[in-house]
Amino acid sequence: VASSLTKSSYRVVAMGTGVTGYNNLQRIGSIQSDLTFEGFLAVREPLNTGIAQTISRLKSAGIRVIMATDNFAENDKYIAMSVGIIENENQILSGARADTMHEDLLRTNLPLYNMYVGVSKPQLAKIVKMMQDDGERVGLLTGGISGALLLKNANVGFTQSITISPKAKRS
Repeated sequence: VASSLTKSSYRVVAMGTGVTGYNNLQRIGSIQSDLTFEGFLAVREPLNTGIAQTISRLKSAGIRVIMATDNFAENDKYIAMSVGIIENENQILSGARADTMHEDLLRTNLPLYNMYVGVSKPQLAKIVKMMQDDGERVGLLTGGISGALLLKNANVGFTQSITISPKAKRS
């Protein structure tokens, strides 16, 4: 069940209960090994309406759309697949693998990847710059506040689930 929900872009968390005499959060952590499984909680962050169509239009306009995440979660892969950023797992490059590649090899292989997982902010900025230096117009989908700061490096930047203040947009 959890696996099929993850493939439908849900975040799945196992829920458990336990009894403790503690009432402070630091000590509650000590009972995490003696819990009764209660079930799964599945949460899905809704994508903006029309995101797949927007990505399709960007691609038609010659903009290369890539997705970057701080860490890898299965549901991120399924989100990227559902909106048309990647077609399969072979189009995913990890930050750890990118670190082992010589710069020339990385640049040569960039056309193979549209999703970058576990990449640091400097790695992502370097990847976007390499693409732009090679004549690509880059659309970047990222999440979180730290990822949003990199959007200014892309030709087109968009994010999910955060609001960017006018001041941040100008920086």
